[in-house]
Amino acid sequence: MADPLLQETVRASPFFELDRYARLSLAFYLLLMIVRFGVLDPASQTFFDTYLAEPFLLGTLVIMLSRQIYRSKEASFRFFYAIVLTGFAAWLSVSLLHIGDTDLQSTNIQLLRDLLFMLFSAAIVVAIELRLDTFHTEYWFRRRSLHALGGFLLVYAAFSYFAIVPLYSDSVGYNTPYALYAAVDLFLAMRFFTAVAQVKDNTWRLTYALFGIIFLLIVVADVLAFAYRNALLDYEPNSLANLVWYLWYPLAYAAVSRLPVQSAQSSQQTDSQVLDSATGGLLVFGLALPLIHVTGYGMSFFDNHLRDARDILVGVWIVLITMLFSGVYYFVTRHISKLDRERELAEDKASKLENLLEREVRLRLLGRLSAGLAHDFGNSLFAISTHAKAVEDRHNNGTPLEKSLAGLKQAIRYAQELVTKLSLAGAADTTASAIVFDICSEVEQAIQVLAPTLGADIKLHYLPRPEPILVRAERSMVQQVLTNYVYNAVDAIEGRGHIDISINTYPVRSHCSSCGDEVSGEYAVLTVKDDGPGIDAAVIDNIFEPLITTKPLGKGSGLGLAMIHAIMHRINGHVGIRSTPQQGTSFSAYFPIQRRL
Repeated sequence: MADPLLQETVRASPFFELDRYARLSLAFYLLLMIVRFGVLDPASQTFFDTYLAEPFLLGTLVIMLSRQIYRSKEASFRFFYAIVLTGFAAWLSVSLLHIGDTDLQSTNIQLLRDLLFMLFSAAIVVAIELRLDTFHTEYWFRRRSLHALGGFLLVYAAFSYFAIVPLYSDSVGYNTPYALYAAVDLFLAMRFFTAVAQVKDNTWRLTYALFGIIFLLIVVADVLAFAYRNALLDYEPNSLANLVWYLWYPLAYAAVSRLPVQSAQSSQQTDSQVLDSATGGLLVFGLALPLIHVTGYGMSFFDNHLRDARDILVGVWIVLITMLFSGVYYFVTRHISKLDRERELAEDKASKLENLLEREVRLRLLGRLSAGLAHDFGNSLFAISTHAKAVEDRHNNGTPLEKSLAGLKQAIRYAQELVTKLSLAGAADTTASAIVFDICSEVEQAIQVLAPTLGADIKLHYLPRPEPILVRAERSMVQQVLTNYVYNAVDAIEGRGHIDISINTYPVRSHCSSCGDEVSGEYAVLTVKDDGPGIDAAVIDNIFEPLITTKPLGKGSGLGLAMIHAIMHRINGHVGIRSTPQQGTSFSAYFPIQRRL
């Protein structure tokens, strides 16, 4: 017949719904408690507490943990439960030592018991310090193994210092083993609750919380045993107070049956930190024993006849910790050096890629510029060729040449203006022959020239300033900037609308719309605003680049704003643009202010 364990299916259910294995374990526990407190006489109760209770109850818990390993669907859970099972199996071995051996105070029995209890505590601390809920990345084992090693060393040092060394030195046993057990179990409980506060996965949080509660109840049992051992309480076999010894078992059975077998939130797992592992694992745990030694003997807490043996242990301990730290330091510095080399290689590769990208951008701009120039010069040459052919035909026919010569001159003038714009656009790094003048008067003169050419349907508004604003630039620059901005506005509103011109001085903290540099300080800001449809967001970031235009094909060369960028940066000025769909566009030019002549 098939094993019913192999036929079990895992199903989600509320915590209080226990499966049949948990119910059987709890029924077995209840039966033992009824027999212990209701059937046995006091002498049999003492025998039961000493020799029978732990083997039966711990054996049941070990079986349930073994079943939990079988049920687990993830390797991390199986590994965690296997380590915990190892610990409780060591504790079960302690209880089995008592069977058939009535001399529980012999040195060999006490020594073996302490070694097994040390194995129990070490296994539990390794299980929690490995933090199997964290991501298993490339350096996971290195990081978490430092914590696990530190926890193991602390448990080893505590049992050696407080139990094994006194036992060998005194040879008559000692009276405080349960105080040590209670302290170590309390440490384990606190580590579980610390993990509860750190973990992000709810299934692991439940696992750690249940084990934390279990170990708190074990601490209570240790304290009761300590009180009986040191005659702080009178041991009465039939007292119901002894039930505290067994209180943690039913909770352990119920908890183990409800422990998760897989993570529902693996994406929320967190990675462990290198610094936390190195310092928390070895530094905190490794230095605990020397600190206890110095404090204990410095304040006369310990019996001095054990000091020589403990001094030797602490000396060996310090050498061991020093060697471990030296090894960790070597590997950490080696790892950091490796990361530095990788960073330098990555930075060098990024620099090369950046240079390649800049070169690619320049080549693309050059290609776009070449295509635009070819188009515009093609138009100019076609116009020149057409007018030249017309002059030739009129000359051969003996007709007047004035009209054809005028067209020829106009085509040549257009080509010359295109060359001039290209020269200005490429002269951003040249030194301008600037003078100091009042920009307000230049703006007013430029407006007087521009206004009559705009048409009756365009309303040009400008509010003159009563006081002068001195700037250092070339006078022609103001007219060029204002003319380009105004005619861009005229094209945007398609010959009908409002254009506002203003010149103000105020502290500026912004970014240049063409070069991207931060603009900070006091400037004279020339602004031209229209109420047109605005500029497309896909174009606005590149509007000051050569051959970028919002005008229809054949209406503009795309060099006007590029020329503004060039001439403004020749005087350490900047440009700006703000555009809102269906609300218009505002172009600005930032002229550095000259405080005095």
